[in-house]
Amino acid sequence: MMKQVPDPSECKYGAFINTCSKMACWKGPGQECGDNVSAFIRYGQCAPGLRCCNGVCKGCLNGNCYSESCHPSHSFQLRSDPYMPERHMDPLYRIFDYYSNE
Repeated sequence: MMKQVPDPSECKYGAFINTCSKMACWKGPGQECGDNVSAFIRYGQCAPGLRCCNGVCKGCLNGNCYSESCHPSHSFQLRSDPYMPERHMDPLYRIFDYYSNE
């Protein structure tokens, strides 16, 4: 569980009031984070402008960047999953696609 921060100036990426009404530091690029409410309490939240993916804050903040690729867990089987085969549209579909001319 994250500890309360007595002085917000100690926080490199800023501070906020968490769900437990305690002062906490925003997490920066490459730092451990939570991606749901219970994980927010345990690991903290990414600073505004960053995204928590697979438990690590991704993005750039104040010239400090962490840009390792962000793939969802394999249980979701989304198209961004590198192990899922890519689906190609039938070329005939494009002929009948109403929005293809826009």
